[in-house]
Formats: sequence, structure tokens, C-alpha cells
Amino acid sequence: MRTARPRTSQSVGYGNLVPVPPADRQPSRPWIGPVIGVVLVLTAVGGLVAREIYEPTPSPTAAVVSAAPPPVTTSGAPVKQPGSSTVQLSADAAAMPYGSAVQQLLQVYFDSINAKNYVEWESVVTQAFIDANPQPYWLNSYQTSADGSIYVYRIDAAPQGGLRVMLTFTSVQDKVNEPSFAPYTCINWHSVLPLVRQDSGWKVDSGSNGQHPPTTECQN
Repeated sequence: MRTARPRTSQSVGYGNLVPVPPADRQPSRPWIGPVIGVVLVLTAVGGLVAREIYEPTPSPTAAVVSAAPPPVTTSGAPVKQPGSSTVQLSADAAAMPYGSAVQQLLQVYFDSINAKNYVEWESVVTQAFIDANPQPYWLNSYQTSADGSIYVYRIDAAPQGGLRVMLTFTSVQDKVNEPSFAPYTCINWHSVLPLVRQDSGWKVDSGSNGQHPPTTECQN
């Protein structure tokens, strides 16, 4: 069976907003103007500092990532599946500070699957993902598969400093390796891959067990 591609989701909540009653009216005082001026200056400076802290920018030495248009389905000649194995990013994903790092990580991830290179795959995933997919099981799951048409739509922040990568890709495999939840030899996957930051860099995590991403059958 092919290894499940976990889909995860994230929700954001907002606390109740408590209205603040207006302050009592006070008679005007001659020193109120200078005080307001000082407050405005401090507010402006604080805003600049906050912007530097909460709006990280890519390193000047970071690689420039080229954006690609989303994949389209045409009614012309059939495309040989699974398509190119090159990981491509949308303009939105390419503009993210971690766009280049995510692209390189996923390229190794998919290349290792296509090459059936378990040692290389281990280098880009978490220990939990490795423990859930020991080498014999992993090789058996991917023995006839090939992945391509890999397109990253979004890269979003996740809890505890992680990332969530929304992507689509196509896989082809023999019937012996068809997933039980998607029994096709050609599958279009719509996945969300969780990434975690470790000392050695970003890693693909296993996500939540038992959750299968949406899939559709494609023509091979």
C-alpha cells in the first residue's frame, strides 16, 4: 500500500472584544499638545520596530525562486503521466521567505521516492515519519510508483514555528501498489504537508495518522 499523504488543517480563533467605556471629559490643559506629540513619535518608532520583528524578510543571499503557472487540464493529446518531477511554486509560494528552502526540500523528498532511495528520503523527514515507515515497508509501498506534476500553491505558518505546504501532484503505480482508499493506477493528490524546523533544517513530518488527502483518478 502506498504511504498515506496526511492532510492537516488549521483554524484561527478570536477572543471576545470587550468595549471600553469612554473616559470622563476633562477640562483642557496647556501641556496636552506636547504630550500628544511625544506619544505620536513613540508610537511611530514602536511601529517601525514591530514591523522589523513581525515581518521577516528573506536573507539577501537567499536563492530567487521562479514562479510557475498552475497546472491545467487540456482536451488535447494525453499527457504522459505523472509529468515532470520538478517541484514548481506558485507566485504566492515563491514570494514567501522560505519558498526556496521548501522547494529544495520537496525536490529531494520526491526525487528520493522516484529513485527508491530510502537513505535520501530519511535525510528530509522527521524521525516520527521514519519510525512509521521502516525501510522494507517503504520500499514495498513505492516499488512501482513515480511522482510528478508537483505544484505548491501555498506555504502557511503553522503552530510551534512550523509550516504547512499546500500542493498537488500526480502519481502512477501498478495495481499492486494502489492505495486502498484510492484504488487507481493514476492518482491526482491534493495534500497538505506539515514541515517542522529542526537543527539540521526543515523536515517533512508525518502529520495526523488516519487522515487521507483528497484524490481523483487521472488518465495514464
